[in-house]
Amino acid sequence: MRPSIIVHGGAGRLRGEDVERRLEALKVAAEKGYAVMVSGGTALDAVVEAVVLLEDSGLLNAGLGSALTFDGAAELDAGVMNGDGLVGAVAAVRRVKNPVVLARRVAELTDHILLVGEGAEKLAKVLGLEVPEEALVTREKLERLKELKARWARGEDYSWLAKLRKLAEEHPGYFGTVGAAAVDREGR
Repeated sequence: MRPSIIVHGGAGRLRGEDVERRLEALKVAAEKGYAVMVSGGTALDAVVEAVVLLEDSGLLNAGLGSALTFDGAAELDAGVMNGDGLVGAVAAVRRVKNPVVLARRVAELTDHILLVGEGAEKLAKVLGLEVPEEALVTREKLERLKELKARWARGEDYSWLAKLRKLAEEHPGYFGTVGAAAVDREGR
């Protein structure tokens, strides 16, 4: 069977040059993931490689450059699975550069399916995957958070949040982050 991979990028408003840069990041991630399978890797190897590249790009709402919590932290989630029942996920991690790698380790090394927050970060530290919390925060996202907090402090109308939530419910998957799906030579 011929390997195949598809990747998708984060949600958010796109500006001129951002579109081209994001498309290029997606193209590179898909090509690298495909190359992993052509050289004998599994579909899981390929999607992890692709998502790592997207998390590291700083261009998408995943890993470096993620949207920030109100307290200014990047709080990240990731999950992996394959057709053989291997499943692993992490949520609310603040000190993990590539949560997709940690999610894979949860699947392969533990009896758990999901680790959250401090528990996931403890495993990341043991595995050498921990980074300083501030390493995931970009200047652009800090400026955006500062702007939103200033608007909130001025008492601006935030009814648009309810509309956004309704849109997200009506269009599941549209307002997501990054991801990848693949089928390798073995049809997995």
